[in-house]
Amino acid sequence: MYRFKKSLIALTGALTLVAIVTVAVPHIGRGASGTSNSAPTSQTQNVNVVNTPSVNAQQSGTWNVGITGTPVVGLDAGNNTVKFDAVNNTVKIDPNNPLSVRDVDNPAWHPFAAQQFGSWNDGAQQAGDTITTVPIGKRLVIEYVSVKGAVLTGQKMLAPGITLTTGGVVVSHYLTTSAFQGVLTGRDIYVSSQEVRLFADQGTEVFGFAFRDSSTGNGGNVTFTISGYLVDMP
Repeated sequence: MYRFKKSLIALTGALTLVAIVTVAVPHIGRGASGTSNSAPTSQTQNVNVVNTPSVNAQQSGTWNVGITGTPVVGLDAGNNTVKFDAVNNTVKIDPNNPLSVRDVDNPAWHPFAAQQFGSWNDGAQQAGDTITTVPIGKRLVIEYVSVKGAVLTGQKMLAPGITLTTGGVVVSHYLTTSAFQGVLTGRDIYVSSQEVRLFADQGTEVFGFAFRDSSTGNGGNVTFTISGYLVDMP
C-alpha cells in the first residue's frame, strides 16, 4: 500500500513537470505550405475610391487639350473689329468695321519742296546757293530738280545741278543739258529739269549750282527748285 502511494505521488509530479515545460517552451508556427517561421511576402496593393472623384485623369503619351464650343476673341464686345473666324480658325477683319491702316512712309504724308535763288556776278562763271538743310531725325528723298537760268543775251547756262554735303563729303549730281527757252526781259532763258532719286540724311546741306559760258557781265540770275518728301530716320 505504501509503495503504491509513493508511485502515485511520483506520477503526479512527473505530469506536473510536463505541463510546466509545455507552457514555458515557445511554439513554432507553420504557414499554409507547411514551412516553418516564413516571413510574409510584400505585394502591391490596389487603392479604390468609393465615391465619384471630380477629377479623373491618367497620362498616357502626349496630351492634347481642346476647348469645347466656339472661342470668341474681340476688342469690344459691342463692336468687334478683329475676331477669330469660327470656321477657319484665322483672324479676319470685319468688313462692316474695317481696321484703319496707314503707310507712314507714303510720300503724300510728308511732302517737301524748297526753292533758292542765285546770281552771276561780273567775273564769275558759277552761281549757286544753299537750297535747304535736312532736319535732324529726317531723311530727304529728292524726286525732282529744276534749274532756270537768266543770262545776258548771247550767253548760255551750262552744267546745272545740286551737291549733297554731309560731314565734309561733297557729292555732285548734274542735270541734263539746258534747253534754250527764249528771251524774257532782256535775258536769254535756259531751263533744265529732271526726275531723280536722291537720298539726303539728316544735317545734309543741299546746294544748287549752275555755270555760264562766260564770266563777263553782271545781273544774270538763276532759280533752283527741288521737291520730294521726308521720312523718319531708322
